[in-house]
Amino acid sequence: MTFLSDLLAGPDPFAERVSVSLMTTYACQLRCAYCQVLRRGVHATKKVIDDTISFLERSDSKKLELKFFGGEPLLKFNLMRYAVREAQRRLGKTREIQYCLVTNGISLDAAKIRFLEKLPFLVVFSFDGDSITHAAFRADAAGRARHRTITGNLKRLINSKTDFFANIVVSPENLPALPRNLRYISGLGVKRMQLCYNGAVLWNGPDIMLLVKTIAGFLGSPAGKHISFLNAAGESEPVALKTDMITDTDGRVYMDGAIFMERRFPGARKCFLIGKIYELGKPEDVRFSRREHLRRWLNAFTCAEEEKIFISTLKAGAALRRLFSGSGKGMNAPRTSAP
Repeated sequence: MTFLSDLLAGPDPFAERVSVSLMTTYACQLRCAYCQVLRRGVHATKKVIDDTISFLERSDSKKLELKFFGGEPLLKFNLMRYAVREAQRRLGKTREIQYCLVTNGISLDAAKIRFLEKLPFLVVFSFDGDSITHAAFRADAAGRARHRTITGNLKRLINSKTDFFANIVVSPENLPALPRNLRYISGLGVKRMQLCYNGAVLWNGPDIMLLVKTIAGFLGSPAGKHISFLNAAGESEPVALKTDMITDTDGRVYMDGAIFMERRFPGARKCFLIGKIYELGKPEDVRFSRREHLRRWLNAFTCAEEEKIFISTLKAGAALRRLFSGSGKGMNAPRTSAP
């Protein structure tokens, strides 16, 4: 697998900020077809939040990031607000701290946007496109697409002062609709996007070729002329080798693939455990290198099919990396470790 050697060549991706995610809650209004998070019915406690902030505080970096993940973090907005208040109190005067919210958009009302506007927040807004796509892949527990509500909240976000980008999930099943959805999202006024290709399914050669061709065509179109893709920033691709850390609701720290890909790769949680957050030293000392990340992935598979799927997503990421490095499109996108 020569392409793997190429992906691992050189130093690990430069991290501008030391970043830790917090699994705020496993609760979510949606039942997305491609979600790989196993529902556990729990949320973070204030102690876990305090320990996570202490973990960040032990870093030598002057630039920090605290990310809120789920589930849907806004379902526990009180916990998110508590975490921000404590992080600002303990770190805000001596460190440059950024916050990141990953949301499905349903609960992102005007009041919450006003809260975000007052702080250095980056919002990752999960949005796949038109109502047809959302109905097929992002319906709620009752089978409703909730597209009107989500789109309305996205428009509020666009008109606000909050930094954000749209996170677009694409699978081979909805790949034919991607050109239409990219035009739809850019037509709403979104200027920055991240293409999140489904890491739990097999990407064969023709699918990868179509994915790259679709993105290249969009970038060359009038609609794509002013769009930046975060996939193009630094060493973002392939996403499967990103070395992000996450604190689970019980205070255990993992590489984040252990949680977000658990349904497809049940062996990942064991292989990606770093330790209990209150027992760890500095984030820099326990973060896996990209090479170690790959080694643990290869040990996490429980069957040949899992390895085949994982390698196919690496190939998709490598193809996108070649595309963006050749086009240069997206080089003005913000550096962030958000998924």
